[in-house]
Amino acid sequence: MILVESAAIWLNGVDCCSFGLKRWRYKQVICNKIVMEIKEIEEILPKRIEPDLAVLLEKLASLVSDTVSLGTHLMKWDADKIRAGDESMPPMMFLRNIIELGDAISILIKTSSIDPTKILLRSLLENTFGLEYMLEKETEKRALSYLT
Repeated sequence: MILVESAAIWLNGVDCCSFGLKRWRYKQVICNKIVMEIKEIEEILPKRIEPDLAVLLEKLASLVSDTVSLGTHLMKWDADKIRAGDESMPPMMFLRNIIELGDAISILIKTSSIDPTKILLRSLLENTFGLEYMLEKETEKRALSYLT
């Protein structure tokens, strides 16, 4: 279900009659915020999930979500340490981004949107490698280089 008002932005400047809507009717629909249902084309974007696959996806999403939760505890533990200087900010930014990407991946896995997770997974890996590189040696120098 979507609001026709949201669709109005997409249809802006398009002849509404080609969509079977007369202009006066189109305006009335927007003003009344009538809700209309638009079904996807199943061959292009299948949304049904097989029950067996749904169970597996739920388990995987739960595992990723638990890992994200652990990451929040690590972030809080690190934030509670009193540190002076700007060099503590970049590792926290990397960790925060890793947590957010992991959370997004778990949500997409749960809904069986696997292809978009590939892009997020690459970003997550790049952030992880960047954080590992920063913490490997000369942490202060490498962290400060991200701030400039």
